[in-house]
Amino acid sequence: MKTSTNILLAIGLAVARHQLADVISSWGLVAPRPTQRTSNWPSNLACLGTGIAVGGVAALLLAPASGRVTRAQLSKAAAEVLAEVAADSPNDAT
Repeated sequence: MKTSTNILLAIGLAVARHQLADVISSWGLVAPRPTQRTSNWPSNLACLGTGIAVGGVAALLLAPASGRVTRAQLSKAAAEVLAEVAADSPNDAT
């Protein structure tokens, strides 16, 4: 008895879900999916180029120091990290 009740409930749910989907699709709220994919690579490439240009200009305008000073700071920090790693690593005598 319980199994037949579950089957009838499942059928009723499926019918109700199908009817609800039909009603919602008749409202026109969901945009139809395009049947063929369109290619927008020229506009995507233009957006990428614009982003690169804007990022480069922003980096030049907002850089905290000149290139020479920044390179010196980076090399000093790298040397300190390498010295710390060398001091922490065990020496292999083999």
